[in-house]
This record gives sequence, structure tokens and C-alpha cells, in this order.
Amino acid sequence: MVNVTGELSALKARSAIKSEIEAIAAGYSPHDLGVIRVFATIRQVSQIGTGRLDKLLKTLVDAIPALQTIQLIREPGRLSAEQMMARAQEGERDMTAIMERAGREETEDASPV
Repeated sequence: MVNVTGELSALKARSAIKSEIEAIAAGYSPHDLGVIRVFATIRQVSQIGTGRLDKLLKTLVDAIPALQTIQLIREPGRLSAEQMMARAQEGERDMTAIMERAGREETEDASPV
């Protein structure tokens, strides 16, 4: 998870997002299934520019093999520490569900017909 905090200029916000994603992805192995959620305020997304932000996120997904997707979540305002914890728990539940689903599909594919 990446939370764009504070009142950053568009350039600094893009740089912070890129740096945070690269730092997180550095811990991935090539066989990992990486999903990163970027939380930014609607105002920040507007200042950066949706097209520029989409291009940045696509470039990062293309450049990092283990990174499957980056989800941009637009929030009406900055998230508190409690809200970030709640979003982190939601993310963990989502990843657990994805991994369980992938395990079931793998098991189904391996079973004789």
C-alpha cells in the first residue's frame, strides 16, 4: 500500500509514488504475485493528471515482472492512521481470497477428468 500524504506538488507526488512502489517491489521475488494499492486524494490525482498517473503506473507494472497490478484508489480526503490500518486489513483479506482461489483452480486443473 502506498498512501500519498501531505500537500506535495504534482512532481513530488509522482516521484514519491514511484519511489514507494519500487521500494515495495524490491522485496518481491520473480514468482510473487504483487498487487499494490495507491491511495491518493481526488485533488492529488487531479493535480498530477490522470493520464500522467496512469502512464506512470503502467510503466511500473511493465517494468517489474512480479507486479501484477497497481490499483489507484481515489479518496475524498487524506486517510488517518486508523483508516490506513483498515485499508491494509482489507488488502490482506483480498489477497488471501485471491490466493485461495488460485489454489483451488490449480487443484482443479491437476485433477483427472
